Amino acid sequence: MDMNRFGGSPSCDRQMTAERSTAAEKRFAQIESVKQRADRGDVKAQIEIGFFHIYEHHQRSDRALGLSYYQKAASQGDLPALRTYLLEAHQDCRTRARNLGMKETDGPQFAPLCDAEWAAVENLGKKSCVLVSQQNNPASLQVAMGQTFELASKGEDADFWYTVALTHCLTPSERTAFGEKAFSVRPRGLAAGSDQLRGAMWLSVSGREKFPNNPLTSPEIEAKARERLAMLRERVARSGIRPEL
Repeated sequence: MDMNRFGGSPSCDRQMTAERSTAAEKRFAQIESVKQRADRGDVKAQIEIGFFHIYEHHQRSDRALGLSYYQKAASQGDLPALRTYLLEAHQDCRTRARNLGMKETDGPQFAPLCDAEWAAVENLGKKSCVLVSQQNNPASLQVAMGQTFELASKGEDADFWYTVALTHCLTPSERTAFGEKAFSVRPRGLAAGSDQLRGAMWLSVSGREKFPNNPLTSPEIEAKARERLAMLRERVARSGIRPEL
């Protein structure tokens, strides 16, 4: 059997299917046990239940249930859980908007459909960096917000939130060890024109090494990129937005 395990024989296929089914049932049984703690108010258990239903893609996953447990954890003050809940709720609204015929360029607000969902994300982004998501992603919430603006082809708004993250959301150890080189984002499309300018700003001016497929820029583009980044820093300073680490 072991020799034919990856050979596609019917008997091995049946065995592998049975093994996967057994493993899935064991995992679901584990989650049912965790659920008892979650229902008693255990924040870590609530987050585990939420992660299972949102990200593990189990055959018994229930997205709405997962969101409800992230919301329970968020209501007890867990900021990463709140980040996840708000971003995923906005993702669901984006899906509804597309199903209604709205275009991605109508985002991220998809007004008026998703105004409330995006306002909640933005309100949190003004207050806290929320550096670590449940995927153990070190990026701040502000970077996630910028990426959402990228999907809507709104580069100016994306760069504003990237600059908020650059200014306020690097940890002291990151700044000590790397300075602003610790910060890196990659705009969509590093072709010519304004995209090339954004590429120079985020991949070169901030001190990051150029990616192999990032087009080389001229001294003129580099100078304009520095000017643009300085203008964005001023805009962030004027906004009064200072999220806490």
